[in-house]
Amino acid sequence: MDAFQYQQGQLYCESVSLADIAKEVGTPFYVYSESALLARARTYMTAVSMETAVSAPDALVCYAVKANGNPAIIRRLGEAGFGADVTSGGELF
Repeated sequence: MDAFQYQQGQLYCESVSLADIAKEVGTPFYVYSESALLARARTYMTAVSMETAVSAPDALVCYAVKANGNPAIIRRLGEAGFGADVTSGGELF
């Protein structure tokens, strides 16, 4: 299932109308699909875990916070078992 779909001529993300979000918060805004983010993260985590199972069984897969410091994304990835790769402690706050 694609997280972003058109329904009756309107764009939705996971059953939420982007037009409704725009009315509520204004534009521009960023929209992330939690289900797509977590599905891709799990796929990556599985691939890395399989690759490092013998050589580094306790390896921690980390998200590069410098790629996108959105606190909600960092929190969800942390809950999914990812660590955070940061340059300084300030990137965690």
